Amino acid sequence: MHTILCDNKNRIGIIYILNNAPQDGIEVEKIANRLGITHRTASYHLNILSNHGLVEVKKFRNKNGKDLKSGWGIRDSNKKNVDALLKKVNTNFSRDELERITNANVKRR
Repeated sequence: MHTILCDNKNRIGIIYILNNAPQDGIEVEKIANRLGITHRTASYHLNILSNHGLVEVKKFRNKNGKDLKSGWGIRDSNKKNVDALLKKVNTNFSRDELERITNANVKRR
C-alpha cells in the first residue's frame, strides 16, 4: 500500500488534501485545480486510491435521477493507516514541498 501512494506525487498530494478536507469531502475539480492537473487525471488517481481502500466518496449529488460523485474524503475505516502513511511521507517531503505540490494554482489544461 505504501508503494501505491508514495510512487506518485499526485496521489501524495490527493491524500494530503483529503486529510485536511471537511468531513463531507472535497470535489474532484477542486483537487485537480489545487494540484494543477486535469479533472480526468485526478479522477484516475482517486480511483486507484479508492481501489486500495484509502479514500471514498463522501457525498453524492443528484442530477436527472442519477447520483453523481460529489465529494471525496479519507475512508473512515482507514484513517489510522492514512495517518501512518502521511508520517512516512513527511519524512521524505518537507511541509513546504507538500504545500507546493498541493497548491500548484495552475488552471486546468
